[in-house]
Amino acid sequence: LTYYKDSGLRPLVIDSTNVPYPELARFPNVDYRHCPNVRFLTKITQPVLDIATPYTLFCADDSFIVPRAAAACVDFLEAHPDHHAAHGRQISVTREGGALVYAPCYVQDAQLCIDAESPAERLKQVYRPYSPTFYAVHRTESVRDFVKTASGRKINDVMLELLSAMTGAVNGKHAVLPLLYHVT
Repeated sequence: LTYYKDSGLRPLVIDSTNVPYPELARFPNVDYRHCPNVRFLTKITQPVLDIATPYTLFCADDSFIVPRAAAACVDFLEAHPDHHAAHGRQISVTREGGALVYAPCYVQDAQLCIDAESPAERLKQVYRPYSPTFYAVHRTESVRDFVKTASGRKINDVMLELLSAMTGAVNGKHAVLPLLYHVT
């Protein structure tokens, strides 16, 4: 939360840990929802339906989104109404011995191309090759479509990721921009 404090982003934290975050008062710009022991889809459904901004991005608790990159994705989506989402390059950082080692999170991102004109063709492109698109900047309506489609169904978390990608592809094209976007 310290990382995002002066970023201009308005974080919505949906915390499923047993104990509420004790230092929340330090972050008045955070919308915090404590949902202990709640499955992923259940805990995000109402918050997603409550989002009032035209764009939404998800960020895992072990990752960082680069705020300038998120803004660049919004600018891209504003200029390209046929796209439902955009993200950039994603890297992982691990410590090996005393050194930090950087590597692509998803090698397939370099080949990800979801830009066909028809939804049926875009659905095929999601898997040529598959690369997760969940942590991109999405049009909020597309995220709502995903949540509404998944709600009330018994879907495991892996399938939720796939359903998110498929729902997005039906809603529009997806771009991978040439910028550092996400660090895990």
